[in-house]
Amino acid sequence: MRETLAKDYFIDALGDSESKWKVYQARPRCLEDAVTIAVELEAFGLAESRKSIPPRKLAARQRLADKNDTPTGSMLRSRAWSVGANRLYVMGELECVQVKFLVDTGANLTIVRPAIYDKLPEPGRPELEPVSLEMAVADGRPLPFHGRAPFLLKIGELAVKHDVWVANIDIDGILGYEFLQKYNCTLDAGRGKLTIGSQRQENKEQPSCCRIALRETIVVAADSEKMCTGLLTDGEPHRGTAVVEASEELVGRHGLLLAKVVVDTSKREIPLRIMNPSAMPVTLYKGTTVGTCEPVIVIEASQENRVNCISVGEEATVEKDSGGSENGVLPEHMQNLAKRSCRDLDAGQRRKVMELLADFADVFAKTPDDLGRTNVAKHRIETGLAKPIRQAARRLPVHQKEEAKQEISRMLKSDVIEPSSSSWSSPVVLVKKKDGSTRFCVDYRKLNEVTTKDSYPLPRIDDTLDTLGGSRWFCTLDLASGYWQVEVAEEDRPKTAFVTFNGLYQFKVLPFGLCNAPATFERLMERVLKGLQWYTCLLYLDDVIVYGETFLKTLGRLKEVLQKLREAGLKLSPKKCNLFQNQVAYLGHIVSKEGISPDPEKTQDVTDWPVPASVTEV
Repeated sequence: MRETLAKDYFIDALGDSESKWKVYQARPRCLEDAVTIAVELEAFGLAESRKSIPPRKLAARQRLADKNDTPTGSMLRSRAWSVGANRLYVMGELECVQVKFLVDTGANLTIVRPAIYDKLPEPGRPELEPVSLEMAVADGRPLPFHGRAPFLLKIGELAVKHDVWVANIDIDGILGYEFLQKYNCTLDAGRGKLTIGSQRQENKEQPSCCRIALRETIVVAADSEKMCTGLLTDGEPHRGTAVVEASEELVGRHGLLLAKVVVDTSKREIPLRIMNPSAMPVTLYKGTTVGTCEPVIVIEASQENRVNCISVGEEATVEKDSGGSENGVLPEHMQNLAKRSCRDLDAGQRRKVMELLADFADVFAKTPDDLGRTNVAKHRIETGLAKPIRQAARRLPVHQKEEAKQEISRMLKSDVIEPSSSSWSSPVVLVKKKDGSTRFCVDYRKLNEVTTKDSYPLPRIDDTLDTLGGSRWFCTLDLASGYWQVEVAEEDRPKTAFVTFNGLYQFKVLPFGLCNAPATFERLMERVLKGLQWYTCLLYLDDVIVYGETFLKTLGRLKEVLQKLREAGLKLSPKKCNLFQNQVAYLGHIVSKEGISPDPEKTQDVTDWPVPASVTEV
């Protein structure tokens, strides 16, 4: 603890705010590490300021690889883009793709990141030539190359064929010293200008990450959230759209959480939502750094009608020709699903997944209240000659009355319930979920006692899991409030009536708590996916899993399932779906290409059970 405090005091005492931020970002483990990093930064700054000493040109040995090569070669070290806040960027084009290049006099090569190369149209895209060249950035981490090829490179009016290397760098591209020398470029660092021949290129410096400090002292009570305001620090921050994330100090030292949100930084004030999950209140003083604000790079759609580009991740851009979504661009409610689904796929697979999602965007609910409605089956409540059962409303605590009122209002707006004049009535029960929210339930036990039972079977879980053996790709689908997409027969709706402190209502759709609801829903899903179950997909109530030995087979099967759901009028919840995964959680088990194993979350209590230490504990 003393070592940690000493390290933090040392960082806070650094006079230069830029150096302070860089030392903090390096995450030193102890005071000695922090001092070492600070000294290196100071030495680098002094070396950069000596303009009388000409820059030493770094050399790298390289040779083309052949099949007999082993990974050898020299290490090329470049510090130009790793340290220092003042950077010069220029806009250029690689073939037909716009790239923001960092002008780096310390790099011998011109480099782009793989995401830029993947954007190039496959027909006519230069094929990368493998090379056995190693590279290291300033902190010594190796930087592997994917290869090199001659590309059409345009900077201003200059358009030339130039060797460009593809490597895993953190920015779009680097314009190396060899390019600047070959094409007689003049760099005016003081004004931030690059002149190629007679044409001057303006500095397109990218906005940097800045910190967020509290505007005033706050106290976050135990097990609660606090809304407050933060101020952007570190000089002149980026103006526009940015994402807010918690700082390491807030999480590590104070044990608090900060909501990750996208904000508009046109004003210096940033709204913050801080949560304290601990059992003790925490005080945060004015000026405490609670988070970071990093600019979001917005990728605009192509102006050509035949291609639209969207971002699905840091290095993934996907093309779409046409589809079910408006103007071919994937809707906002599908973006997160696309990002999760394409995380482990190559460029060609990502494109196919994006085309499929755009085609079937209407099958996924835009909001929690965007519910489908099917007429494939309707729920019946057979009560025979039983007389209507009337129960009084149960008393609710004052704080729960408002929750019940809001839930009833939401269900009326979503066309889930309607006012009733039924002679049947059941009481309402509000149940707390694991996440602290409230579930609106109706106690239908009296109604269930007089209801004729439906014996339609549910699939055996062991048979379902056995069928998944040998598969390598999995897609799990979950309906958006599945029961609420199934209608109750009009003549049976009065039997679903429930009484509250402010009136009597009845369900138009299948509510939770009815004894025959699972049988009705299983029968419905088997009708919808008739001919696909056990061969293309497996289902257990509203949990559907599509599986396959290859990516293309799984893609085709998923398309069949989505088409069936569309025809039935059912909608999926995009946040509950997981597509094209090598491992998924399904029916309390972890399913992967290696086989089936219990879900660790389900066995956690048994695993954590303390070992008996005495006869009494046994």
